[in-house]
Amino acid sequence: DADRAYAGDTEGNLWVFDLSDEDPYHWQVANGGEPLFRNTRVDPQPITVKPTVVRHPTVSSDATNAPNVMVLFGTGRLNTEDDKSDTAVQTFYGIWDHGEPTSMELDDLVAQEFVFEDENTRITNPSLEVNYEGSDYGWYIDLLTDTNPIGERVVSDAVVRGDMIFFNTVIPTEDPCEYGGTGWMMSVRIENGGSSMSPVVDQNDDGLFNNEDTSEVTLAGDSEKTDVGHSGKKVEDDEGLPGGPAIVGDKLFTRGSKEGEQPKDTALAPVTDSGPVGRLSWEQLFPSQ
Repeated sequence: DADRAYAGDTEGNLWVFDLSDEDPYHWQVANGGEPLFRNTRVDPQPITVKPTVVRHPTVSSDATNAPNVMVLFGTGRLNTEDDKSDTAVQTFYGIWDHGEPTSMELDDLVAQEFVFEDENTRITNPSLEVNYEGSDYGWYIDLLTDTNPIGERVVSDAVVRGDMIFFNTVIPTEDPCEYGGTGWMMSVRIENGGSSMSPVVDQNDDGLFNNEDTSEVTLAGDSEKTDVGHSGKKVEDDEGLPGGPAIVGDKLFTRGSKEGEQPKDTALAPVTDSGPVGRLSWEQLFPSQ
């Protein structure tokens, strides 16, 4: 049974609830009644997705850091017509719940960034240091294109596979020819939000995992370029807004918003321990006639 639950609010705060008591009457907001993460940004960052919770991949659990989990979620909303034109910066967060009854803020996290981006691919810094033994309690990625906010956001749940978190972003448009917009299929390391050094996703859909699925970038402190796997794959314009990711075996499935569009499958590099992958199926809901 779960003894801890996480939820976000429309201001971008992350809350944790203590469910450890056998009597539900005594369930309460943990962390001294304060949010686990307090969003202090000027523009609201609504959390409309279910946070994904996974054991910290690199920090050993002990009595001083329980529950020692990473809580991963993106921000953004797409519920009304006005939401489509909102271009406020939205973010994907990786927050370490280490059990201390304090509210974390943005300054307690390390900023991840896109070190390479073109019209089809993205790379986040694979060597970003997050000092969990010091004063760092996670990381975040601002969803920007060429440092500009264009309304990119996260409105679907993420999926974990091995040491990677998979999530999709949407960039809505009011152009009827673009099936509601486009977005990115993202996959980053749970530890620091960085790209995998080796390919995780078959970027060019040729069934192989090789240097055609990487790009050369110069990382901080290096003088020479290094091949790095991609953290983002752009959704094709004619597929529309991507729904949430689903993983079955070594396949990543994403359904677009274009009417009648079948889920697109993308090959994933095999892993020794695939770990939990979340929901393995979906169902389409039809409004009553």
